[in-house]
Amino acid sequence: MILSIVAIAALAFAAYRLWEPPPHAAVGKPAPPLELVPLLGDATPLAPAGETSPLTLLHFWGTWCPPCRMEYPELLEMTEEFAAAPSFRFVSVSCEASAGQNSFEELQQETREYYRSLGVTIPTYCDPAARTRRAIAALLDHPGIYYPSTILIDREGKIAGVWEGFTPSGVGQMRQTIARRLNPPAAPHDSIARQE
Repeated sequence: MILSIVAIAALAFAAYRLWEPPPHAAVGKPAPPLELVPLLGDATPLAPAGETSPLTLLHFWGTWCPPCRMEYPELLEMTEEFAAAPSFRFVSVSCEASAGQNSFEELQQETREYYRSLGVTIPTYCDPAARTRRAIAALLDHPGIYYPSTILIDREGKIAGVWEGFTPSGVGQMRQTIARRLNPPAAPHDSIARQE
């Protein structure tokens, strides 16, 4: 009896972790320009979307946000799995609690201290004028952006996935979506010899 309950619970948990919600209404729409500024690490200015754009995981978070801090270590671990793929990039955007609240230097210092606590250094951006956040919020039909928010932008510059807020299954869903985009299933080919 107990073994049956444990088995059912394990199956329910696995199904919950793999369940994918229906696509967000923004999926398929063009992503707005990313008007982001390098904040830390070897972050370099981002080129506009074009024919050679990598699959981009755009992540808005803040050191002040408890759900962001819960999700971030797992998110970093997941993005490391795809780091070797030249057609993938992770764009981490550290945000202040409200636009204009912190100076660039304060945001840089708070982000650096959080990274130090994790033992990581990664290229990180900021959105000092909140232009990118406002454009994303408008695209998502919200008055503002939720934290954390993660947007997957395909190689054609269109929204391929949206994850708002923290859920235990969110990073797993991102991983599956990125893997499918980077490694699409092979086209079926006629391997059966035709007999006459």
